[in-house]
Amino acid sequence: MTEKKETDSKNEIWENVGVLTFTALIFAGPAIFSWQIYKYLRIGSWPSLSVVDALKWCNVQWATTPVDWVGLHRSLEWMPLSLFIPLVIGLFFLVAREL
Repeated sequence: MTEKKETDSKNEIWENVGVLTFTALIFAGPAIFSWQIYKYLRIGSWPSLSVVDALKWCNVQWATTPVDWVGLHRSLEWMPLSLFIPLVIGLFFLVAREL
């Protein structure tokens, strides 16, 4: 009986982590876009922020010097971070709906 309660408790914790992550993703895209607008209005130049820039900020070595998956790197370098996050959310919904 206590084992079932422990399992339910762990499942509840992971569900809460998932909800918090999902909520952060929902607000991240508009927040990044708002920051870009703010910077543009303040200094007069649009700050480009791509997925590769975010990976570099996270110290991902592949983002700085890709030796493999170069086409993916170029695509992520082109894709704005503020658009990539809603795409991830959309994919999440598609996968979750199939489960």
